[in-house]
Amino acid sequence: MRKRKLAIVAIAVVACVATAVLAGCNPTRYEISDGFTYGEAFGQRPTQAVLASKVAELDKAHVDALIAEGKFDEAVVYLHDVAERNMTAAPYVASRSDGNGSASIPGVEGAMTVRSFNIRNGEAWFSQGNQVVTEGKPDGLLGMAQGMLSSANRKCYDPVAQIFYKQNVGNDGQPDFDAQTNMPIADFTHKKTTSEKFEGETRVEDYKKASAVRNYIGEKTNNVVCEESIINCNVVYDSELKAYRAYFSFDIENEEVVKEYLQIGLDDLRKSANSKDLVYKKMDFVMEIWEEGYFRTYNSVDSWEGSLAAPLNLHGVTDSTNNQTFSWDERDCDAQTWIDEMIADTSKFKQWKE
Repeated sequence: MRKRKLAIVAIAVVACVATAVLAGCNPTRYEISDGFTYGEAFGQRPTQAVLASKVAELDKAHVDALIAEGKFDEAVVYLHDVAERNMTAAPYVASRSDGNGSASIPGVEGAMTVRSFNIRNGEAWFSQGNQVVTEGKPDGLLGMAQGMLSSANRKCYDPVAQIFYKQNVGNDGQPDFDAQTNMPIADFTHKKTTSEKFEGETRVEDYKKASAVRNYIGEKTNNVVCEESIINCNVVYDSELKAYRAYFSFDIENEEVVKEYLQIGLDDLRKSANSKDLVYKKMDFVMEIWEEGYFRTYNSVDSWEGSLAAPLNLHGVTDSTNNQTFSWDERDCDAQTWIDEMIADTSKFKQWKE
């Protein structure tokens, strides 16, 4: 019985890490036909085509004045708002994330790498992610946790057909995909694959709700950045990079702030960990904003704690980091190619589930 309890707890502990780490990935760089190295534009300035779509000008004099007056919270909110609005209006954008997390309760520890790659081009979008269990204690946990939790997924929306596609891949405990370097990948060679498509206006809306597709202002990180929600702010200008670096934390000690601005992420975390009382212990962020008004990077360090694996209700702690980098180059944002690859690849496994 104790062994079974430890197994339940261990899986809950490691599963909690997957939610703790915001989506993550590191795409492989490789040559394509015109000599462009795919992935090289991540972390580079937005292109002229993207700048032409700008809807919010970044007033550098205004930001510098806020910094000089010590109004760092106002500067953080202003920079975030400008960058988010311009990202939403951009004709295309790609982002990659690389996250790591650990979780523990007395006698049980686990760690996981979570990575993802996301593209939006016009109305078309594609995302791919994977999570790999990298550590597990006590002895025997690693293999069990890998078999249950190491996995990959792909999602996309084809605007021509107006269909959402979703594919989840398990590995039966045999991590035969390289989660560290091969991302994005066109082929899934796993033993277990389930695929679904959501067709028609009603099903598309159902998919959006079920998949928590949030592409509007205030929901970039499932949390709302505003003067009421953030503390410990600082903003500096990097003259060499020609970008602002903004530091802030969410006011997790304030129950009203959590309820009003952070509840979505907290609910997701509690559901993943099968916990009713998990709470934030740390939510620190650093973002870089080009002086043109676009995101360069968006990084986080987070921690939570509470009871895990109900009904055992053992106290656990999680820590995670996530580093997200953006590309504004159209060659990194060819969503349709990856959509076509995904749809074609799934035919090797089974028909789409209607």
